[in-house]
Amino acid sequence: MRSVEVTQVEGKGICFTCTCSFKLPDEDVLHVQRRGDLREKYKSVLQGVEPEQLKGAQRFGDPR
Repeated sequence: MRSVEVTQVEGKGICFTCTCSFKLPDEDVLHVQRRGDLREKYKSVLQGVEPEQLKGAQRFGDPR
């Protein structure tokens, strides 16, 4: 893990902090993410709500 703290003027405090974590490559060459049904996962929150009712929400592929 590496951490960098940036200041612009000495004594004025930190204006930017970056922490990076590095990982060795996996031996498995096939990287697959399982598909999930978001409507099922969040059904208690979305119960009775249609996608058109969600302000600011975009459907995948919607060019807005």
